[in-house]
Amino acid sequence: MTLPLTNETALVTGGSRSIGAAIAKKLSADGAAVAFTYAGSVEKANELVRTIESTGGRALDIRADNADPAAVKNAVDVTLKPTSANVSNPVWMTCKNESMNCLKTPVKNSSNKF
Repeated sequence: MTLPLTNETALVTGGSRSIGAAIAKKLSADGAAVAFTYAGSVEKANELVRTIESTGGRALDIRADNADPAAVKNAVDVTLKPTSANVSNPVWMTCKNESMNCLKTPVKNSSNKF
């Protein structure tokens, strides 16, 4: 059975805890490779990566301050790198978790919307 988000990649900002982690897990369960940013707990970020990978998913955690546009741009750049071991598809969706604003096809959106 092919999952609905197989061969898709999602970037979730603020994705290591609570609602963000739930979003990342759901996207992964639906087949997406998931990159997510975190600002605080590296332990929580690593735990989420292990949880996603333990179910056969792919995850990449990126330390970034989502209030800093340069840090968010770097997170996108890291996600898009073809050498990223766990996430290698073009980004299909971004979810700006801290304000609950999801944007499909982020390439068409200007960086000031992040």
